[in-house]
Amino acid sequence: MTVSFNLLNDKWIPVLRRAGKPPELLSLRETLNYAPAWLTIHASSPLTTAALYRLCLAVLHAGLRGPENPKQWKKWWNDKRWDKRLDVYLDEWTPRFELFGKHAFWQVKEGVLDKDDAAMFLEVGVDRNMGTLFDHRTALNAAPLSLPQAAQRLVMTQTFKLGGGVSRGGFKNFTHAPWASGIVFFAEGDTLFETLTLNLVEYPLRTSVFKYQSDNAKEDIPVWEREDPFKRKHDTPRGYVDYLTWPSRRIRLLPPVETEEGWRVTRVQFAQGLALPKGKNAEDALQDPAKCNRINEKPKGTQQPVTPLRFESGRALWRDSSMLYDWRDKNLHRPHVCNWISVLANETGVIDHARSLRLMGFGMAIGDQAANILFARAERLPLAVSFLSNEGLVSALSDVTKMANDTGEALERALYKLASGLADVNYNPFGGEKKDQDAEEKPRARKAKNKKEETAEEEEEQDKKPKADEKLVKLVNAWGVDARFWDALESEFEKLVWALDHARDDEQGRDAARVAWQHALRQTAFQTFDLAQEYAGDSAGALHAGVDARGYLAWQLGRILPQMKSVQEEELDERRT
Repeated sequence: MTVSFNLLNDKWIPVLRRAGKPPELLSLRETLNYAPAWLTIHASSPLTTAALYRLCLAVLHAGLRGPENPKQWKKWWNDKRWDKRLDVYLDEWTPRFELFGKHAFWQVKEGVLDKDDAAMFLEVGVDRNMGTLFDHRTALNAAPLSLPQAAQRLVMTQTFKLGGGVSRGGFKNFTHAPWASGIVFFAEGDTLFETLTLNLVEYPLRTSVFKYQSDNAKEDIPVWEREDPFKRKHDTPRGYVDYLTWPSRRIRLLPPVETEEGWRVTRVQFAQGLALPKGKNAEDALQDPAKCNRINEKPKGTQQPVTPLRFESGRALWRDSSMLYDWRDKNLHRPHVCNWISVLANETGVIDHARSLRLMGFGMAIGDQAANILFARAERLPLAVSFLSNEGLVSALSDVTKMANDTGEALERALYKLASGLADVNYNPFGGEKKDQDAEEKPRARKAKNKKEETAEEEEEQDKKPKADEKLVKLVNAWGVDARFWDALESEFEKLVWALDHARDDEQGRDAARVAWQHALRQTAFQTFDLAQEYAGDSAGALHAGVDARGYLAWQLGRILPQMKSVQEEELDERRT
């Protein structure tokens, strides 16, 4: 008996109607056609959510062959529905969306892989080549998957699977799937329809945006239109749609078995698929339009020519938010959706410059070993449309995020200084020669330096950064106050973005927003330090170290937060009282 499960017609995509309610399952056709009535796609894993968004965009681009320009996009946005061509297209290709059968969706043909070499089909991170971040069960005792779960897992695996390890079947070693590395970004609107439409960028893409976009539209087709996705004339993507449905793994779901709970997928055949091209320089390297990419013109050692922004442990995404807005640096390419929304705001009038959107970031952090996942994460940032083309606002945002990062570093050094009084370990927070923080700094006029001099100075400063003893690191980590500092600032940062957005070109308004931000930084830093001092206890050594460390923090904040001219005076008043 052949079991039928068609992704266009059967329910498998988890979608929220409103916040706070459990997700409901929809078919792919329902998800697209009824998108205005739904809030967002919301799977149990952020990676699955991102992969489902990617698939929806691939179907829309393939079926609509557009939007060709902002005018066509504007019509879809205003009508709140897609062109009728989409339904015609879906009807034509419905048989290719079957999860099982001759043309199983996004899978290798039957008989290519050895049936005796099959294992349980687990979440990303759970197989013989990777750790078990998402599921602590092994490949031998994992629970079978329902058909909706199997469909979700298939799409996520083709999108996010990490490379590393030897593939079965005589194929090359495993390589990264398209979104395994770096953060991918989506603009988020107020409904699922708005979110999908905002990310439906002008198509076909220019080669300056996606270098593998073919001039021949017939070559840029999705995986379900190909008779055999793994037999191709070219070993590179032939366009954006081809890339969105890139078959990174040869997967074959074996026929499901019937259980008391319904049909379940228990085994899968799994091998390396098609590898994406690797460029030796920035011109040859693939740049994903969904990522924020840093171009390394002269990569050194193991450095890649194109480095996407990545999640880091203990580092919230908003701390790097200025990179997502900035278009001025030729070696920094922000997510293409930001460029597209800027064009829409300037040319259609539909997206107002005062519109408040959100930017969603999805991805995972990878450890020192290639197949070691530290965590998977989704974060949301405020996306003020005015920032996308206003140089003054981008500069202001860059300044305030630098203040935050500098404040965090000063706090970290102060905490190590506090800990040094308890652990009886010497620690100089200045890193080089000891400086007299009681002496008043004399202003110095500095001449402009060329880029080489600036780079040399930055490297020298990095070398001077003090390294804390392992005892101090363990003690400060045990207090756990650093995360509280950054968590407390997240809501303040969102207020700051909207305050700057409201001020726009009003310098006084921007100045007031910066001052409010500096007050928030200072207050949060001292509150965090005071909490650590409370954890340190009231011994004579702790109290003495606390006085020195707090004084150091006050002195540093006086340097970092220039518009708070009374910082040191206020600190002296606090000591007197």
